[in-house]
Amino acid sequence: MEIAMYIIAAIVLVAFLVFMFIYRRNVLKEWIYQAVVLAEKEIGSGRGQEKLALVHTRLVERFPVVGRVLPFSIFSAMVDTALELMRKNLEESRD
Repeated sequence: MEIAMYIIAAIVLVAFLVFMFIYRRNVLKEWIYQAVVLAEKEIGSGRGQEKLALVHTRLVERFPVVGRVLPFSIFSAMVDTALELMRKNLEESRD
């Protein structure tokens, strides 16, 4: 009986985290974009792994639960998307 309660609690927790991630994904995407821009200004270009590590550290500080639950591969893809958007915005501003 006690094991069943733990299993139910774990399922509810995972469902809650998934719901919050889906609900807050746009906020998270915007935050990652801003963090990437800031990291680019602080570190400069050509040091992608350092920027990725910096943004991840800041993510864990800002969103502790999401930062620890979000798989690194998904986080890295979100950072890549933010970098592409940043480059596109820079190109558009030069034109």
